[in-house]
Amino acid sequence: METLNEKIQLSHGLILKLLDRAGWSYKKIGNVYMGACPVCKNGTRTPNTKFNLDTNSFKCFNKSCGVSGGLKDIAENLGVDFREFLIDEGIIEDKKLPEKDKQYQGFKREKMQDKGITTNGEKKERKIEIDLEKISTAVLDEETKNYLLSRYINPTTVNGYVRMVRPKQDKSFSYLENYFKEGYKLLIPAFDLEGNLKSVKIRNVKGDKEPKVKNLKGLRQSIIGIDKLKKNINDYVIVVEGEIDYLTGVYLSPGDNFIAIPSSTYIFAVEEKEVLPEKVILLLDNDDAGKSATERIATDLKKEGKKVYIGQYPEGIKDLNELLAKHKGDTDETLEELQEILFMAYQNPFTLTKTLKETGKSLIERLRNRVEEAEKEGKERPEPLAFKTGLEFLDELLDGGLRRGLYAIAGQPAIGKTSFVLALAKHLAENKNNALIFSLEMTDEDLLIQILSWLTGISKRKILDETINRFELEEIEEALNNSIFNHIFIDTESRTVEDIESKVIDTLNDINNSRLIAFVDYLQQIKPSKEFLKSDYRLQMKDISYKLKEIANKYNIPLFVISSTQRDGYNAKDKKSEPNYIAMFKESGDIEYSLYAGYYLDYPSEKELEGFTKAEWELPIKIVKVKSRFGSVKDERHKHISKVAVLNFKNGELIC
Repeated sequence: METLNEKIQLSHGLILKLLDRAGWSYKKIGNVYMGACPVCKNGTRTPNTKFNLDTNSFKCFNKSCGVSGGLKDIAENLGVDFREFLIDEGIIEDKKLPEKDKQYQGFKREKMQDKGITTNGEKKERKIEIDLEKISTAVLDEETKNYLLSRYINPTTVNGYVRMVRPKQDKSFSYLENYFKEGYKLLIPAFDLEGNLKSVKIRNVKGDKEPKVKNLKGLRQSIIGIDKLKKNINDYVIVVEGEIDYLTGVYLSPGDNFIAIPSSTYIFAVEEKEVLPEKVILLLDNDDAGKSATERIATDLKKEGKKVYIGQYPEGIKDLNELLAKHKGDTDETLEELQEILFMAYQNPFTLTKTLKETGKSLIERLRNRVEEAEKEGKERPEPLAFKTGLEFLDELLDGGLRRGLYAIAGQPAIGKTSFVLALAKHLAENKNNALIFSLEMTDEDLLIQILSWLTGISKRKILDETINRFELEEIEEALNNSIFNHIFIDTESRTVEDIESKVIDTLNDINNSRLIAFVDYLQQIKPSKEFLKSDYRLQMKDISYKLKEIANKYNIPLFVISSTQRDGYNAKDKKSEPNYIAMFKESGDIEYSLYAGYYLDYPSEKELEGFTKAEWELPIKIVKVKSRFGSVKDERHKHISKVAVLNFKNGELIC
């Protein structure tokens, strides 16, 4: 027998149903579901908690919280009755038993063959059947009819599919009287393949109660309408989600072409899959939970040999009933649009291996959203995702500007990587962008002093040694009021990728999701995860790089990781040919496999500095483009594209 934990584990996505019940918001970011933490309540602006649909668990990345837990923890923290939730979702049965030696209306007990002592196994075989005629009626009152009409469903058309709870019950069902008084009247039964009652949904017809629907106690959730598939003369069935969408389908297309899963967490039983016709069209809710369920169910049915098609509602329409409401109950117009949806679904059969067509559909959807957002703002087209740094030479090397993703800056020790990054962060902050610097080697004060030195012209050594005079003190105080310091964030405590992700979330919350560019200085100082502690160094670096890439993509930010290489291992021996920049880059731990773009900082040759007279406060740096997914890395002579920039240590400016 399955334990409760095992049942919860098998109920993929149950965590989203619990969050929905609590009214707790979440969203899909990449392939994961994120939201605010149900324990510390942080992350409402920038999600900081991952909700795992496979294990029905959560993990908070807020450093001050960092808790993880399961469904019960969420229920306790969000004020949901956990037991009632599990009963309503069909995970457990209501164990409340009727009093002994009384006849209860609605119950029919199967008598045991042996009148003597029974075993536990025999007790489990006892069945409790519910007589629908005794707990409900086929006659609907005006309030219930009006509710159906408010959903544009004709009560007469669905009269064989719905009933109403009787207002008076005996003790065994006395709670149904309270249900009735609260407005839980509309009863939708579901039967198994043999016609036996499997579940009963009771819908609130007043529309002001949560949850909107309750399950009859003692029964598990079941597919609605599957018992009628034997009458289905077509070779297809349309699967919708929930009892209202099912009734909408019945109203639109009498003939039993529809079935409904009770919730997005439902898992088809083997016998249910076997009875499905050859073609299955999934038309579940157009929300995150529905999309996740669609992918899971489509995969399951496809592996059973079914031909699976996925329908897509138009933008702004969540489900089949909303489609009917869009046309104000006009069945002809609704059916016409439904036929278009089904036609488009047939053009794109579901495959277990993702095709470029599927990728293209996601791209089109994203592009459409951006175009519509731009049009709402009165623009012909949206702003480019790549944004300019404001440094023309750098934007050229960046193939037009910065985009979300993982970037790397590598170079020999002491070449000026940290100074280059700090100067870039200063420049970005001057243009009202936000820079988050993870300094794993230098203190926040060291970095601050460098910027103050740039702004005031006062020697960094003077400030470090604290040998300034009164006039210089006033200059430093005035410089600290510069607005750039409100746009530069320094973190010196993060040592793991998890720490870095937590701080990214905190910073995005602090800046209200404004533009953020993150810099990690540097890669080799990040601690590997536990599973890689004893692994080869390169494997550790690959794992860290991959996870940093996930952070960049998940939170839609450019993330630069700084890496150190050998001093002179791959320089060209004859001084005429190019150094082996690819090999030099690999010295940073094979991070190039995770990168969108990578740049190597080198010392310029005398020829490259021809005509330039270097002052003692200037540092010339050659920036070599080693990898880019956005453009070419080599010119027509097959040499690496590069730029020589000069970092002015008096003011922190980068000049090409």
